[in-house]
Amino acid sequence: MNSKKRHRVCIIGGGFGGLYTAIELNKLDKKRSLEIILIDQNSHFLFTPLLYEAITEEITHWEIAPSFDLLLRKTAITFINKKVINIDFDNQQIFYEDQDSINYDYLVLAVGQKSYFAVEGAKEYAHSFKTLKDVFRLEHTMEKLANIPQNKFNVTVVGAGANGVEIAGKITDKLKDKAQVILIDRGIEILKNFPRGMQQYATKSLIKRNIQIYLETTINKVEEHKIHFTDHLNQDYEIDFNLTLWTVGNMTPKWINQLNLSQDEQGKILTKPTFQLWNFENVFAIGDLVSLIDKQGKKVPAKAQAAFQGSHILAHNIMALSQHKKLKLFSYRHLGDMMTVGINNDIISVAGITMTGFIASIIRKWAYIFRMPTFNHCLEVVKHRLKG
Repeated sequence: MNSKKRHRVCIIGGGFGGLYTAIELNKLDKKRSLEIILIDQNSHFLFTPLLYEAITEEITHWEIAPSFDLLLRKTAITFINKKVINIDFDNQQIFYEDQDSINYDYLVLAVGQKSYFAVEGAKEYAHSFKTLKDVFRLEHTMEKLANIPQNKFNVTVVGAGANGVEIAGKITDKLKDKAQVILIDRGIEILKNFPRGMQQYATKSLIKRNIQIYLETTINKVEEHKIHFTDHLNQDYEIDFNLTLWTVGNMTPKWINQLNLSQDEQGKILTKPTFQLWNFENVFAIGDLVSLIDKQGKKVPAKAQAAFQGSHILAHNIMALSQHKKLKLFSYRHLGDMMTVGINNDIISVAGITMTGFIASIIRKWAYIFRMPTFNHCLEVVKHRLKG
């Protein structure tokens, strides 16, 4: 053990950016010169790319949501299960909801964004799909719906980005003929900004599942069992529903907005290509909370692969800063896109090549399994899958 006082690194948020930064920093800090602390209000990590498989029970909860204590048991990382409500940057102090506090030498903000329900009634009557609690709530609702006597019920999914398309496909495969799934988006196409091949295959898959797609449609109001919307011809309509999933809109947590940091028009924290805040060189931020232009001049997307890549640079930069060495600039490399549109029916797009169907499903699942945060958890999942 180094006899000198160890610098304390506090990482707030245990999503991809936060957890993977902590793990990478733990690997780099061979002399244990740093005290690494991961803080999250949730007790479990959530591997969000495979969250949709939970809908159809293709994957178990423990595989995608291991506890932080379990993940970190063979590391030098300390996990604190508390909710942060404020930070005093001048005194380098973090305040918890329980009125306790902790000081830091280096800080990483990785709390992510929350669901934003911009339409009247959406927060009260629509389900979000971001957390493990959301999964449990959806499973409970679908179980109740599956047992109701009526022949068919409506499920509306708001937002035709990747989240909405994946949810629509999985729910249809789960509930089969019991549900009429309706996918609603205000854009002119599904999967905006995705490769054309992915858009075309996803559209065919949704239509094959008898999913209705309403594009150029604006939702005006959500009631307990009814959605009010305006279509592309400016006609007003209503749809009765039994379940609505809301996949559009994100917002920065309120306590982050109160920190008076430099933010863009969407409330995202502005950082340097080193992930440092412009205001404080010992404070970093990563993940979908961040607005970052990399060293190539490209805006970094709010994707898990960006957080995974960035965590390596961020961990290196904390080590470098603590040792008075040169920091690296982040350069994002887009590795391709993967998504699911139903049971054993996935799409992969890499370097202009699109792969679909069952083979794509196998590749996607195993690619993500090997991206699990720790070797031990990855090994447990692999053994479980092979027993399968």
